[in-house]
Amino acid sequence: MYVTGIAVCHRNCRNCRNSKPPSVSVTGGGAAGQKRYFIVYGNDDMLFTPIWAAGAAAIGVLLPQWEAVPAGSVPEMTNTILSRLGPGDTIQAIDIWGHANIGSMRLGSSDITREDYDPALSGYDGSDFKSLDALRQRMSASPYVGLEGCFVLRGEAGALLAAETQKFFGGSVSGPTGMHLGVYADGHVVLRPGEFR
Repeated sequence: MYVTGIAVCHRNCRNCRNSKPPSVSVTGGGAAGQKRYFIVYGNDDMLFTPIWAAGAAAIGVLLPQWEAVPAGSVPEMTNTILSRLGPGDTIQAIDIWGHANIGSMRLGSSDITREDYDPALSGYDGSDFKSLDALRQRMSASPYVGLEGCFVLRGEAGALLAAETQKFFGGSVSGPTGMHLGVYADGHVVLRPGEFR
């Protein structure tokens, strides 16, 4: 097994090798600061929220640089993460855990779709763009964004979501194309800077 971000691949496949984000403190944004790592999970699911919370807490023990953020929406996620950043801190990684559909990552009452990243796309309603843009302003030069929900990056809609997420934030994007059960992800895709599928 091999760790990718914080998800564990059951194969040491070509897509997952060397995709683990580093765990180092550096300077960022001109002022001294740290690169910060966040696990975000939906806080509105009676069955899965306790499981996600326990998983995030366990990862926080094993990898103390990762901080758990329960959130019921994209604006709540943004506000919580930004409130934890110190002067000069940048976001190195955000791993979002939740339910998903093909091409759509759910976080509480919000659905993150490719339309949220680009006002020129049809279907854009602007509801989460300001929050996502506020996060983007504090991202490191080459961040990692994990969309950890079942089937989220499957098919054409999933590929478009991965490409728009990468275009918006830069860095690497990953997520499953099949079932995602805790540390097991069936068909995990990693899209690195400059790669498009």
